[in-house]
Amino acid sequence: MKARLMVILGVGALVAGMLLAGCAGEEGERPIKIGVLAALTGSLATNEEQAVHGIKLALDEVNYEVAGRRIQLIVEDVGADPGLCLTKVKKLKEQDNVDLLLGPCVTSAGLAIRDYIHENEILTIAWFCSSPAFLEESYSRYFFRSSHNSGYQPTGHSAYIAYTVNGYRKAVATALDYKAGHDEVEGFKRIFEGLGGEVIQEIYMPIGTPDYGPYMAMIDVNNADFVWSFHWGDDAVRFVKALDDYGIKDQVGLFFTGAATVEPPDLWAQGDSALGIEDASHYSPVLDTPENLRFVQAIRDKYQEEVTIYTEHGYVAAKMAILALEEVEGAVEDVDGMIQALENLEFEAPRGPIKFERHSPVQNVYHRVVVEVDGKLQNTVIGTYTDVGPYWMPPELR
Repeated sequence: MKARLMVILGVGALVAGMLLAGCAGEEGERPIKIGVLAALTGSLATNEEQAVHGIKLALDEVNYEVAGRRIQLIVEDVGADPGLCLTKVKKLKEQDNVDLLLGPCVTSAGLAIRDYIHENEILTIAWFCSSPAFLEESYSRYFFRSSHNSGYQPTGHSAYIAYTVNGYRKAVATALDYKAGHDEVEGFKRIFEGLGGEVIQEIYMPIGTPDYGPYMAMIDVNNADFVWSFHWGDDAVRFVKALDDYGIKDQVGLFFTGAATVEPPDLWAQGDSALGIEDASHYSPVLDTPENLRFVQAIRDKYQEEVTIYTEHGYVAAKMAILALEEVEGAVEDVDGMIQALENLEFEAPRGPIKFERHSPVQNVYHRVVVEVDGKLQNTVIGTYTDVGPYWMPPELR
């Protein structure tokens, strides 16, 4: 009797094991966990929420699944604090066991987590973090971005167009006072002065400046041909309105770097103060291409909101992750394989064709101007420069 009971229990255990194995097979392997680092509080909250919407749209398009493996998204609010960003990355890795990261946006946050992601071999795709530091002294093979290289791509073209197309010769360069702001000014000077122009003033303003009046008084309107700017978020709104309120806009030209000062949604908050401002950027929500039109409509349908550059950058970052996962057939554990896939990746993004050089996009850059269409401000494209790499220089300076 005892022997018979042992046989029955053994067979039962075998059947149970087979059933469990079958269930596991039906459910597939463990989910792929993707952590998102977004500043959902602070001056970039609206922009960052839009980036998360872009990420979710990209994942919706593949039903949150790659090669039979489900994708689980874990979103963390990192605010505007680089230290908090590092804390959240450690939490995502050590407690949530994420496989890869999307974000952050701000350069200082990216630099704060760089050593940790490198030492722990965490594949990370930021949607901005545009400083050249990520390609140079802080380079990591585990770090990619979907944006641009500060000081070279939109910035280089803003200097080139201002000098060669608009005929400007004397500039006042203004920027937010942090790493990326200084990178942008240095890049602007490199090309504008290299072509023969002169930067007669550099004016840096703290992030979160409440009153731009004192800085308006510093601008030498009598000797400058134009004011060049790198601002974003609430600072961009206050800065552009101050240029109008203090009469600067009526006295000199305005030409801003792209992906920053006059980007929606800040552009819409700036109102008529932004009309006529020119810039250079690698994206415009009103690009008339099939992929961009599809993307813009998809965001409208899902979130009842208009696309911004943050939406597009979040979408492209997630698309990069998805395409890399597809290349390794969902084997997210194959980090080397995913890195190789990203390095060789080419696809049509809403902004246009994109590929990668030193983990940063090679892409189009657009000359844009702020105009009003059907009662709403937009960045209308008036010129296109193709195949622009992260260290682009104009032909005259090569």
